[in-house]
Amino acid sequence: MTNAKIKTISELIDELASKRSSVKISACSGSFDILHSGHISYLKEAREHGDILVVFLNSDESIRLYKGPSRPILSFDQRSLLLAEFSFVDYIVELTELNPLTLIEKLKPDVFCNGSDWGDNALEKSLILSYNGTYKVVSSQTRNAYSTTDIINKVSSSLSTVSPKIIFLDRDGILIVDRHYIYKTEDVEILSATIEDLIKLKNDGWKFIVISNQSGIGRGLFSKEDVDNVNSYINELLSKHGITIEKFYYCPHTPDDNCLCRKPGTKLFEDAARDFGIPLSKSWMIGDKLSDIEAGRRSNMKTIFIGTIINETNSLTTPTFIVDDFSQISNLILSNSNN
Repeated sequence: MTNAKIKTISELIDELASKRSSVKISACSGSFDILHSGHISYLKEAREHGDILVVFLNSDESIRLYKGPSRPILSFDQRSLLLAEFSFVDYIVELTELNPLTLIEKLKPDVFCNGSDWGDNALEKSLILSYNGTYKVVSSQTRNAYSTTDIINKVSSSLSTVSPKIIFLDRDGILIVDRHYIYKTEDVEILSATIEDLIKLKNDGWKFIVISNQSGIGRGLFSKEDVDNVNSYINELLSKHGITIEKFYYCPHTPDDNCLCRKPGTKLFEDAARDFGIPLSKSWMIGDKLSDIEAGRRSNMKTIFIGTIINETNSLTTPTFIVDDFSQISNLILSNSNN
């Protein structure tokens, strides 16, 4: 694939270095899978906010994680070449992650434009403002004029397959009583408020996956076998109520290991998405720590924080909803999900 507009982030930074102070860079991101009029209006409006427009274009793999295994319809090569044909698109950079934060940090565009579907509480806003950039929300009429999904639903019967409905749960403090470094089955106690709501959600077709940080392994306090035994015992207790955790994912590392799987890292969520064919954008993350919320936000999921938030939040750690306890979860999810 050869096109002067399609660059790596390093190539783009080098190319713009000599004129960086004299041009105003506007940027936006998206998959742009099957271009339509809404995309065109969105890109034109984003271009109006700068002298040049850089599009962070989602890679094929990031779209699969975000939209589900049936997407994208068009490959990155096809999508990037199509975008490059427009005079109002100056550069295209591949976005390989679930969000554009890394690319924004490197390029530091003067303006970043986002759709009204993400609104003023978007993930990117605080980063843009941190270096005195400008964050813009394009008009709802422009962004929502039409959607790729609308097109696909009309022309593709292959999308009739129902995607799994997944709720991600933290373990300690959400599913079981948090007794700090639990590694013995006799210390396991299912939270009573949890059972009734899990049953309601299960009856609506939702399935459950647990993702937890288990740094006690890395600290030498207990073994992976201990964690596996506890997790198996949790499923044994839940099975008495007809509930099953599809899989327990956990990070064994300490914070000092700087791994990718410890929340708020997203690796375990990405692993689950691949394992189960999960569209993360239609899934939920429930936790009682801001690291749970940040992991969910970085994975483009709706998030629910259980309890009282003490520390100050930002766009990465602000949950979609806050509730007092698990008994409020089912009604909240059932009334706020597009099944």
